Amino acid sequence: MLDLTHLRNFVSKQYAYDLVSDLEVRVYWRPGCGDCIRIRRGLANLGIETIEHNIWEDKVARSYVKSVAHGNETVPTVVIGDVNLVNPSVDQVVAEITKLDPTFTVKSVTNERGGDSSKAIFQWLVIGLLIVLSLYVERLGHVGLSWAVDIVNVVFWFSSRTYRRRRI
Repeated sequence: MLDLTHLRNFVSKQYAYDLVSDLEVRVYWRPGCGDCIRIRRGLANLGIETIEHNIWEDKVARSYVKSVAHGNETVPTVVIGDVNLVNPSVDQVVAEITKLDPTFTVKSVTNERGGDSSKAIFQWLVIGLLIVLSLYVERLGHVGLSWAVDIVNVVFWFSSRTYRRRRI
């Protein structure tokens, strides 16, 4: 019988990464890659912790990606344990994690955010009402008051936008 532990240790030393867990999720990415942003943000939103490697800064990571992507620097490349996924979707990564670890559960994004969609609808409703109020006050001939309502509207819009970004 062939002993593969020596080969695994060699590969581990060659790529200089410790294989701590079989379900370690590694994401190989590069700056400016839209698919990389999508997969990294998607996994983070689901609460999946990843170890990230920039292939433009890490030669070892670049050579690893080339070895699993038929000589190409195709990113994102996601490695889960011994499974390599080249340019996967978030759903494919979650499916692979679930296949390898049946006890894995994805955090519910809607519960974690606390119903941001209803808050966003409320915020847009307030913005719309402030626009209507501004137009009405201007028609009455109070241009200065209309400008004040517009300023309140802009401040509300920026503050609600900042609030939503912090929650995501």
